[in-house]
Amino acid sequence: MNPMRRYRTLGRTRRILTIMVTYGFGELIGWIKVSAWWRRHRPSAPPPLSRAKRFRMMLEELGPTFVKFGQLLSTRSDLLPADVIEELVWLQDRVTPVPWKVMKVRFGQAGMNIDEMFAEFDTIPLASASLAQVYAARLKTGEKVAVKVLRPKIEEIINSDLAILEQFAALLTKHFEEAKRWEPEGIIREFRRSIHNELDLRHEGRNADIFRANFVGDPTVYVPKIYWPCSTRAVLVMEYIEGKRLSECFDPTIPVSVRKQIASNGANAVLRQIFHDGFFQADPHPGNGFVLENNVICFLDFGMFGRLDMDTLSYLSQGLYATINKDADRLIKAARAIGMVTEASDIEGLKPALIDLVDQYHGLPLKQIELGKLLNEVVAVIRMHRLRVRSDLMLLVKAISTIEGVGRNLDPDFDIIGHAKPFVREALIRDRSPKKLFKDVTDFVQDVTTFVKTAPDSMLQILRKMRDGQFKIDFMHKGLEQPINELNRMIDKLILGVIAGCALIASSLIVQTGKGPQLFGYPTVGIIGVFAAGLLSLWIVWDILHRR
Repeated sequence: MNPMRRYRTLGRTRRILTIMVTYGFGELIGWIKVSAWWRRHRPSAPPPLSRAKRFRMMLEELGPTFVKFGQLLSTRSDLLPADVIEELVWLQDRVTPVPWKVMKVRFGQAGMNIDEMFAEFDTIPLASASLAQVYAARLKTGEKVAVKVLRPKIEEIINSDLAILEQFAALLTKHFEEAKRWEPEGIIREFRRSIHNELDLRHEGRNADIFRANFVGDPTVYVPKIYWPCSTRAVLVMEYIEGKRLSECFDPTIPVSVRKQIASNGANAVLRQIFHDGFFQADPHPGNGFVLENNVICFLDFGMFGRLDMDTLSYLSQGLYATINKDADRLIKAARAIGMVTEASDIEGLKPALIDLVDQYHGLPLKQIELGKLLNEVVAVIRMHRLRVRSDLMLLVKAISTIEGVGRNLDPDFDIIGHAKPFVREALIRDRSPKKLFKDVTDFVQDVTTFVKTAPDSMLQILRKMRDGQFKIDFMHKGLEQPINELNRMIDKLILGVIAGCALIASSLIVQTGKGPQLFGYPTVGIIGVFAAGLLSLWIVWDILHRR
């Protein structure tokens, strides 16, 4: 980070550290070696609340960037304990609304004239979140719409906080050995990409269009229309939906048959997104959907989506099928195929752990198995044995767990595995279809043909370089950075020690001459040289003792 940017974020960094200490997370500051600050601000005792609640409240107080970061972390059960994940589900993304006179500036910055575009505009927000506010309006053409507007200067706030998070991640990686396995810098990079997508409301609009196209012809799902001529990066105009919130349908006075139908429609919609389209809403919680007439499910939030390519979708179906059928060997093969196995993975210990896990479910009727809980237990075993967990798969686990929880609130007899089986079977059949087999064979033949054509030229180039003496092999050393840095530090100290010694000798000789300007009866140049050499020597000795 350049010095000016570091200076601008200094006040915010101090504020973040203060809040962390207030909520009892000062030990993290100790881990990342902010030692002097930590000693001055060590708390007497954390608030009398659970660790999970304190963590959630801390994120809420830290502001929009950290609220969004907490929402991302809520999908990472491979990183955080279960109690923290459960608490993050309640993370509030509702804040005090910004006054209309301030929000109105956004329209001007986007080159939009409210009076020309809208026949009516209600300046009292329908909803106020950390990044944007939503208003009801009516277009000149008569359609009622919901207008989502980014908060003023939110980009500056987010970018400043991201810079600080990147510093924290780098410090964690450097000073906390266990953190390297979590890849904190990679998590922040993923978060940067995710939140920058949310700061461009056109991205959310495009997600809605893709989602709508995927469900064309499905009478059980409705997706609001996006009014693109009225939308910009900072303003998104969407069809206004009037319906009943999904959470309101948990009411036991609603007929059981109706609640069962709503649960079935919602589960089928989410499972189709995952196993058929490979494009799914990552957080389908009750606040993100409405129920319309005839129990039609209307999805509203299109900010956070997960994507799965066809190969991953195929291996995922195999893995889920193996999980349902308690087949540990096939589950490990699927994990290896999607790149979860690394050099650090403990495969020998993984298989017995998975067998032990699936044995706990042996003999249970499928209806009694909570798939979300089972998947989270599999993730916990995977984490324990150091497999790499992909973020898109964690979004999927989050989506399945959420829809299962919603389904059970609507219907106590809800069976997520019963709903999932046809979709998994369809994905497996699609993967083994003649069309897919023909495509795989065609791709293989093309790859072999390309290799056969290019291999001779590549070999000739290598042989020519060897003949002309241009062939070289580069070696990359890993794990030597710290010893090399220590060696450089030792050499620097040695050089400084030689300089201090030479300066001391030279200054002493000058003092002996007695010539030149005098200070306390001795040559000034000599006195300054002796003093400087002495300070340098003392600093070298102090540094050596301090490091030891």
